[in-house]
Amino acid sequence: MLNEEHLNESLREIAKGAGIVFIGTGIGMFFAYSGMMIVARFLGPTDFGLISLASAVATIASTVVLVGMLGGT
Repeated sequence: MLNEEHLNESLREIAKGAGIVFIGTGIGMFFAYSGMMIVARFLGPTDFGLISLASAVATIASTVVLVGMLGGT
């Protein structure tokens, strides 16, 4: 009985944390999309394309830089 109660409590905590992460990710994606819409409004297609390209390059570069970083600590 004690192990079952402990397991249920642990599963509740995991589900609660996953729900918080899911909601936070959704809110972050909403704000990122909204920000890109605002930038697109104020800039023309060419400038917005350059910003999108720079964002993609920065994301790829940060991914490459962080590969294996946690293993080195």
